[in-house]
Amino acid sequence: MTTIAAESRILYRADNAMDLRLKQSLWLHKPDRRLRTLAVVGGAIALVMRVATLTKGPTDWDAVQFVEGSFHFDVAHGDPQPPGYWLYVASGHVVHSVLGLSASTSLALVAAVASAAAIGFAIKLAGEIGGLGLGALVGLLLATTPVSWYMGSTIDTYSFDMLGASALM
Repeated sequence: MTTIAAESRILYRADNAMDLRLKQSLWLHKPDRRLRTLAVVGGAIALVMRVATLTKGPTDWDAVQFVEGSFHFDVAHGDPQPPGYWLYVASGHVVHSVLGLSASTSLALVAAVASAAAIGFAIKLAGEIGGLGLGALVGLLLATTPVSWYMGSTIDTYSFDMLGASALM
């Protein structure tokens, strides 16, 4: 019984040491400049890819409501549909007002920026865990995955889901 207890203690210490090393590598040390550069360049390339294929108009009913909501925000009347996605709609309205783009293009551009930022965060996270090679592979996969690309080029909020997930990790 003492052998099992000793082995358990050793495994517990090893597990805690690994957790500590992982936490230190993710949060406490300065990130590698090459990794930061890879994340920024990967995000920028993804943004160029998304902008090159931006939708010209709404692709579904939700997108129509987002566009209408950028002109007149009233969730009670379905502009946009509940819960309203007020931050996304307000961001699109700001881009529309500042750059003079159409409401559709503005909302799609906001989604493209969110998608590119998510890819940059994912590259950084994967690179911190597994090195530059893993970071580059994750960036390549996320940038070229059809679902990720589609949601980053159309009027939709799913890019923000990906951004939130990758930023919170």
